[in-house]
Amino acid sequence: MEPPVNTALYETALSVCWFDRDGILCCLPKGVALDRDTVKGSQQTLLELINDRKVCVLMDVTHAWPLDVQQQGYVIPGMSAYKALALVSGSPLGRKAIDRFIRSNDQGSPVKMFPSEKEARQWLKQYL
Repeated sequence: MEPPVNTALYETALSVCWFDRDGILCCLPKGVALDRDTVKGSQQTLLELINDRKVCVLMDVTHAWPLDVQQQGYVIPGMSAYKALALVSGSPLGRKAIDRFIRSNDQGSPVKMFPSEKEARQWLKQYL
């Protein structure tokens, strides 16, 4: 997944984000190491960006660092602001870690893991 040309980009410490033509918030993690303040601040920036609107989110987590339990505690409450969250990982290990995260937490919104962006987008369309 790559940001399109001539589209407004929004950056957090952890990712580059943009809204696609369907209004889906797309996020591409930068692959940086995580710490409490970075995760918390990035989540706050995303919530400010969507400004109390329910949006569908597509995130490529192939190169993202896994969240530890404390970091998940900062991310999960904000996930209820999403209509739905589709996570894409080209890595079998990444899919396994995300799948474990999804099964062990109540995110408050539909969350699903996909091996491809195409499949993720197709699933998200039902929530637009």
